[in-house]
Amino acid sequence: YLGQTCSSILEEKTHNPRLTKSREEFIEIMANLKLSYPKQIDKALPANLVCGLQGDI
Repeated sequence: YLGQTCSSILEEKTHNPRLTKSREEFIEIMANLKLSYPKQIDKALPANLVCGLQGDI
């Protein structure tokens, strides 16, 4: 990322090597990365589904 802290969707679609490929190629690339299960995904995903708000609303 060369020190950049943000990007636009257009920049990513234009310059991100993963996003310049077909859908099928993207899926293959991501599957071959063999990434480990994210440590905080079980907390982050439910929080994201309710806009980060926790507790009774």
